[in-house]
Amino acid sequence: MDDEIISSLSKEIVEKFKSKLNIEEEMKSFIETSITKDTKKKVLELLYLCQLYSDAYIGPDPRGKLRLLSNVYSVLKAQNEEEVKEKIVNLEKIVTLMKNAETNPILTTKIKLEDIQKYKGVKF
Repeated sequence: MDDEIISSLSKEIVEKFKSKLNIEEEMKSFIETSITKDTKKKVLELLYLCQLYSDAYIGPDPRGKLRLLSNVYSVLKAQNEEEVKEKIVNLEKIVTLMKNAETNPILTTKIKLEDIQKYKGVKF
């Protein structure tokens, strides 16, 4: 059953990220590694949450969000448990940051409006 869950969830994540990231090959490679099923499920859960909150307002520069989302590639390129443990830390922080932005719409909107005024006329 774990294999079915991992396979199904990985396909769903790839599909949902399509408009922002192309991770199909990286996901396929990650799933084929010898990393434990529990670790794979943990990574997939974080990736799912990452794509779920990926529309969060992070700041005025769109490159900032792309830089944050590039951590998805980093985690998927891990080839063993140690690499995953190292790289997953950043992904957890990013998911928390985006979740806080998405689940606090009043504060996020206030910050967004302040940024619009603060960076008026600035091109990123």
